[in-house]
Amino acid sequence: MLRTAMFSRFIVSALLSLTALTPVAHAQTAASRPAIMYGILPGGDLNWYRHNANLTGGGLQDAGSWNPVSGKTVGIGWNGMKEVFPGGNGVIYAITPNGDLKWYKHSANLTGGGLQDAGSWDPSSGKTVGIGWNEFQKVFSGGNGVIYGILPNGDLKWYKHSAYLTGGGLQDAGSWNPLSGKTVGIGWNGFKDVFSGGNGIIYVITQNGDLKWYKHTAYQTGGGLQDAGSWNSLSGKTVGIGWNGFKQVFSTGRGIMYGILPNGDLKWYRHTAYQTGGGLQDAGSWNSLSGKTVGIGWNSFLTVFGF
Repeated sequence: MLRTAMFSRFIVSALLSLTALTPVAHAQTAASRPAIMYGILPGGDLNWYRHNANLTGGGLQDAGSWNPVSGKTVGIGWNGMKEVFPGGNGVIYAITPNGDLKWYKHSANLTGGGLQDAGSWDPSSGKTVGIGWNEFQKVFSGGNGVIYGILPNGDLKWYKHSAYLTGGGLQDAGSWNPLSGKTVGIGWNGFKDVFSGGNGIIYVITQNGDLKWYKHTAYQTGGGLQDAGSWNSLSGKTVGIGWNGFKQVFSTGRGIMYGILPNGDLKWYRHTAYQTGGGLQDAGSWNSLSGKTVGIGWNSFLTVFGF
């Protein structure tokens, strides 16, 4: 299995290196920033990728679409975690089997600096900032320190790690919002997958393949079902179909989604109407190139995430 994973990783890296790629300036605006992705191999390597053409869907045949260092190993020992998910701005959370919530910050997330590159990881990386997180069926980040957890009974719990940029933990005053642990939704169990689109946008894939859109308007403050206006009135709307064929789906924000097929193809989608919940019946809601293959060999990873 590991040999297959290494071979698949070689294919991805080789194809990337064959393309005439150009570097992107380090200073990125919110509108132009690339998609940063991480993949965890069965052996525990954490591999880094940067899709420069994330807004347009540029693929392997399009020059400059991928950073030439893509596929670089920037960490080791990442297997064995119960769950790993991004927190934005280089922050990565990992839940250990015993329920510890570990905090990491890849300071060199834009350039792909690794363990051999000084300053690439925040020195506090690996710090325990929470406990008891193994009770959840699914945990995902809403960005800016917001974390959601789905309990087996379907309750959607809201947390805000106020110190997410610095790694403040339970012993550090003010590190967590006092409302953390509040129930902000119900009936969230039974889905095939749930993932964040950033800034309060949440996507759900049902067992039959429907892609559902939700917007937690009060994601920054933890407003729940009893708080008027906390959820957009269109929440739960079907904005896509046929999404149950992917091995994994994740978003890097701004309506951009990637799906990994069982054969390893990395598919690109852009939900142009991600802020308003426009669907298949609404003209212009999806970029016309959605569904384009922008990478291959991605089925070698245990999990892939990005921001």
